[in-house]
Amino acid sequence: MRSGMMMAMAAVMVVAGCATVRDSRVNPFNWFSSARPAAGAAVSATGTATGRTDGRVLVAQVSSLHIERASGGAILRAVGLPATQGWYQAGLTPAADSTPDNLVYDFVLAAPVAVTRAGSPASREIQVATFISEAALEGVRSLTVRGATNGLTTRR
Repeated sequence: MRSGMMMAMAAVMVVAGCATVRDSRVNPFNWFSSARPAAGAAVSATGTATGRTDGRVLVAQVSSLHIERASGGAILRAVGLPATQGWYQAGLTPAADSTPDNLVYDFVLAAPVAVTRAGSPASREIQVATFISEAALEGVRSLTVRGATNGLTTRR
């Protein structure tokens, strides 16, 4: 009888502690908040990000940003909206102006070979993702993904 009562008390205490863990930094679902608007990247007259050498340009608009917990780090996933269809070779590349507490990525892609239609926004969406290790995330307070006209930031 006594051990049953002790087990019940222990269970009640553990369940009561769950509310505290839910809002703490220990909970991996609380690592980053939802994305907020940020400034776009510096763009030259040709539409390329200043300092890019691979020929890819910034996506016209970054429409969403999510970070998901993964084994050994996190997956940064972004959705971009180019001006027309046909863009390819999309990726997230680390920006030179990242700081130890703010990782900045440029959402870049290659232009279509031929002139293409604009199409609906849903048909132009491009999703990209990159893995960020726990070591790289250590000390990071915010993650930013930039496009030509806007950027999105998520904070811890």
